[in-house]
Amino acid sequence: MPRCLALLISLVVIAEPLSAQGGPSKKQIRQAVNSGVHYLQGQQRINGKWLAEESGDDPRSHRGAVNRRSDTKAHRGAVTSLCVLALLKSGCTTDDRFLKNSLKYLASIESNSTYSISLQTIALAQADPKQYRDIIARNIALLNKTQILLNKTRIISESQVASLGVSEDYLQEAKAKEKKEARWRLDHYRKDRAKRDLKFKKVIIVDDGLATGSTMRAAIRTVRAEEAKEIIMAVPVAPPDTLEKIKKEVDHAVCLSTPPDFYAVGQFYEHFDQTADEEVISLLRQDTAKQQK
Repeated sequence: MPRCLALLISLVVIAEPLSAQGGPSKKQIRQAVNSGVHYLQGQQRINGKWLAEESGDDPRSHRGAVNRRSDTKAHRGAVTSLCVLALLKSGCTTDDRFLKNSLKYLASIESNSTYSISLQTIALAQADPKQYRDIIARNIALLNKTQILLNKTRIISESQVASLGVSEDYLQEAKAKEKKEARWRLDHYRKDRAKRDLKFKKVIIVDDGLATGSTMRAAIRTVRAEEAKEIIMAVPVAPPDTLEKIKKEVDHAVCLSTPPDFYAVGQFYEHFDQTADEEVISLLRQDTAKQQK
């Protein structure tokens, strides 16, 4: 049984309304959820992690170089956060010993990717927003309040900064860190490629999905600042409220699905590995070589 199947059962099946005809009974749904909970509990390690956190989400995957950024080590706490959300959704309370164990682990780590930080934030906020306020504030500062691009676009939610007590020093530190990372990627991704010119052009911005929409919003404003004639956004999935806000910032928006029970983009993918920098650079170089022929 794939490691995340039980999670999907807990997150999706219990939330779906029963069909009028031919749908599963409440008893069948409860049994499926209980089976998923039992599976997750059996996979938890003594330290609070889940087995997939240590060995990779799918042991049958052939993508698996140990040092790749797509490995679960590049998303510390992500699998555990998903499992916590599944258990909470299934009806387990924070008094449950499995949840206590995993929440203790999540509170002890500093997640190391946008994906894992997002999931850690959702899991802790769902469990006990007051108890984990400081961690949530730290993560929110990285995710929602500061979006740094090389054109100096900065997207900040001032109300959340005030309500969570995030200091300007912390914001400046996060800004410097993200700007350094963005500069490194710009230098390596665009190496040997001609400077782009978007003026008077139609631009399609594609992403694997929207959550808060902050990354897409920053991309839209960057493209708009470069005087694009028309901006089209295309994503496979997004929460309804986020999509409605983003629609106002583009000329056209295409989204295939807007499920109301939305936690994270990754819940809609069987595999949601982070693309390694090396793979991106390789693909861009191949494209550059084709254009030069």
